[in-house]
Amino acid sequence: MSATTHVAAPTSFTDPSARRRTGADPVRPASILVATRDDDSSAPLVAAARLLAQRSGGPARVRVLGVVEPLYAFATGFGGFAPPPVALEGERKDIMLEGLRRVARRDDQPDDGWEIEVRYGAPARVIAHSAREAGADLILMGVGRHTLVDRMFSGETALATLRIADRPVLAVAPNFDGLPRHAVVAVDFGPASVMAARAALRVLRDDGTLSLVHVKTRLERTQAALTALDSWAAQYDAGVSHLFERLRSVLDVPSNVMLETVELIGDPARVILSYAEAVGADLVAVGSHGAGLFERIFLGSVSTAVLRSAPCSVLGAPEPPAAEAMRLRRLLLGTVESVEPGEWAGLLAEFTRRNAGRRTALELDDPAIGAQVQEVGYALRGAAYDAPSGAIELMFGTDGTDAAHLTRSVTRVGSVAVLTEPDGRDRALCVVSGDAQTLLKFIDG
Repeated sequence: MSATTHVAAPTSFTDPSARRRTGADPVRPASILVATRDDDSSAPLVAAARLLAQRSGGPARVRVLGVVEPLYAFATGFGGFAPPPVALEGERKDIMLEGLRRVARRDDQPDDGWEIEVRYGAPARVIAHSAREAGADLILMGVGRHTLVDRMFSGETALATLRIADRPVLAVAPNFDGLPRHAVVAVDFGPASVMAARAALRVLRDDGTLSLVHVKTRLERTQAALTALDSWAAQYDAGVSHLFERLRSVLDVPSNVMLETVELIGDPARVILSYAEAVGADLVAVGSHGAGLFERIFLGSVSTAVLRSAPCSVLGAPEPPAAEAMRLRRLLLGTVESVEPGEWAGLLAEFTRRNAGRRTALELDDPAIGAQVQEVGYALRGAAYDAPSGAIELMFGTDGTDAAHLTRSVTRVGSVAVLTEPDGRDRALCVVSGDAQTLLKFIDG
C-alpha cells in the first residue's frame, strides 16, 4: 500500500495551534442501549455506558439488553423433529436476566437505575428494533478479539446490527480504558459520513482530537493521460479542500476539540486503518449506508473491513432520513437535486421556510419560445408541490402584505434542484419540466 498525506488548508497536521477550534458542545447521548452478553466480555461495555451516561449533561437513560437466541428443533429417533421445551426457553431468559443484573453492578458500582431486559430472537434484529422502540441515541455493543469464536460471534453480530440499525452503533473494543481521545472519521462527504462524524463527537473526550480523513483512489498514470490526470487531480484536490471547509461548518465542532482534515491516497479501508494506527487513534468512525460523493459504497467494503480488523473501537452511523440527507447534501455540495415526486413536498416546504420574504427574479428558459423574465423584485411567499395535479406552485407578493400577487404553476415536472451558497443561504431553485426549466433566483444578496 502506498499513500501520501496532506492536510487541507487552513488546518495543519504538524502544527496543533493551527487546528480549527470553534462551536459549542455537541448534544450528548440522552438514551443508550447496551446490547451485551452476561459474561466477562461485558466489562468494557458497562464502563463505556457509565462514562457516557455521566457526561450526558443530564441523567441519561441506559437500557441493558440481552438476547436469547432460539434453540432449533432436533431430530428424534423416530424420524421426526422435537422442539425445545417451553420451560427451557423461560429458564434461559431467567438465567440471562440474573447475569445481566450482575453485569450492571460490576465492580460494586451502582447501576444508577438502569433498565435491564432480556428478549428472544435473532440478535441483530432484536437489538435494532429495541433501540428504535426505546428511542436510543446510541447502541453499544462488544466486538471480540480474544479468540476466533469471539471475533465471529461479537464482530459479526455488531456488523449485522450496523447494517440494519437506523441509529449509530459503537462497537467497544476489549481494551477500552476511557472515552476516546482521538477519533478518525472516514469521510466521503456523503450524509452517512457526516452522521459518523457527529456521532464521534458525541462520544469523544471533551479535549479530544477529531481527524476527518478522506481517501481517494490511486489511478494508474500513463504518459498519454498524464496532463489530463494532473489537471483533474488539481481540480479534485481543490474540491476536497472546499468540501472540508463546508463540512467543518456543518459539524459545528466544540471549541475544546482539536479538528484536523487529512487527504490520503490508496485503498480506503487499509489506508484508514493504517492511519488510525499511526496516530494512535482509539476510535474509527464510518458511515454505514449509501454511496458518497465519489460513488464509494461504505457498506460491504470500508465499514465491514474496519469493524473486522480495527484494533480499537469502531463507530458506524447510518444514512439519515431522506429529508436530512437532502439537507446535508445541499449544505455540503452546494446543490441538492431530486427526481422523486415523493420528496418534492418536503423539499419545497423547507425551501419556503428558509427563504420566505426574500426578493426574487423568476426566469423561464424554454427552447420553443426562448428565455423570458417572468418577474423581478417580488418577495417569495411560498413554493409547494400539489401531488394530485403533479404541479409545482411558486407564489410571490409585494413587500408589506401577505397576499400573493403572482403565481407561477409548473407542470410535467421532471426534477427539482436547490443551489446553495457556501454560507448556507440558498441562491436559486430550478424546476425542470420537459425541455424547459424555471429558475427562481434571489436578488437580495
